[in-house]
Amino acid sequence: MHKKRISSVLLQKRPVYPRPKFEPEKKWAEILFSVNVEFKTTQNRDPLSPLLFDIALESFLLSIIQDPQFQGFQVQDALLSPPAGSPTIVSPQLKCLAYADDVCILMQDSADLTRLKHHMRRYAAVSNAKFNEDKSEGFSLNGSLSLAWQTQFLNMNIQLYHHQGSGNAFRYLGLYFAYTPAQRAQTEEMLLLSVRQQCHIYGQRQLSILVFDC
Repeated sequence: MHKKRISSVLLQKRPVYPRPKFEPEKKWAEILFSVNVEFKTTQNRDPLSPLLFDIALESFLLSIIQDPQFQGFQVQDALLSPPAGSPTIVSPQLKCLAYADDVCILMQDSADLTRLKHHMRRYAAVSNAKFNEDKSEGFSLNGSLSLAWQTQFLNMNIQLYHHQGSGNAFRYLGLYFAYTPAQRAQTEEMLLLSVRQQCHIYGQRQLSILVFDC
């Protein structure tokens, strides 16, 4: 039996879709939080594990989504802005994202963090799960370093808090996301070095590649 890792994080990358319009006068989510959970009844590489995680995590996710005191994140897309005179379109609040055993929780302020810890305690008390706060991570939404968030994370024994001043880009679901050009350049160089090393290894094996034109 193996421990499964659940990580939640905020993604900051160059968008493929139109960039959302952020309005400075409004409050947006400031932080992404990655929680680590252990389920002792799931096996590593079991093809059913993703489905089992969906079932096991549903009550935890719903407790956050249905909490009216949890603010989360709200985006007003410029492309969705209604014509003049039309009713205002209110975007739904985005509080958490989940993919298999990875969960991303978006928080507005310390009040959201307090609510999150409340839901974590309740979920751990009624489930066969344990939150490993020492393996959890925090991510700044806009890249800025917040000493207030850093202090709260350290109080929770969370050592990793990613921001634009971090030495490396952060990794989520196998992908790297950079806040700055320097982080992006460092990541590109690291990936190119990995490709060169793999090409060198396979080159020593004298493999032949045969391509069929069908």
